[in-house]
Amino acid sequence: MKKAPEIARAIDLLAGQHGEFRRCAFEFVQEAVLFTVSRLEERRHVKAFELLEGARDYARDQYGFLARAVLFDMGIFSAENFGNVVFLLIGAGVLSADRDDRQEDFIVQFDLAPIPLPLRPRRMPLREKIDA
Repeated sequence: MKKAPEIARAIDLLAGQHGEFRRCAFEFVQEAVLFTVSRLEERRHVKAFELLEGARDYARDQYGFLARAVLFDMGIFSAENFGNVVFLLIGAGVLSADRDDRQEDFIVQFDLAPIPLPLRPRRMPLREKIDA
């Protein structure tokens, strides 16, 4: 694992090379990995789905109801986008992977920032037309 200044330089380089993601997307993914690993009872490698679940929880903790908008602003629109950032960070030596890990593992239907139930629009009943 690289030290903080090396990580910052690697992220700067990645953000400059991959304009589809803002710099904060790389920071968010790195922090989401650390958050996910910190919740484990013992330190071990996490697989794609576990990482997605951890990222969803981390986004909710950090950004609350704005999580979807913040992730979209970063350039993270889907689990696949998230996986792209993960593998860019792996390629830069910021994160590590097992030999069984594949970028395709992130091509799944997974909502990183679900809209909380109380905020989902409810269907309003139509009012009866009142004849005067």
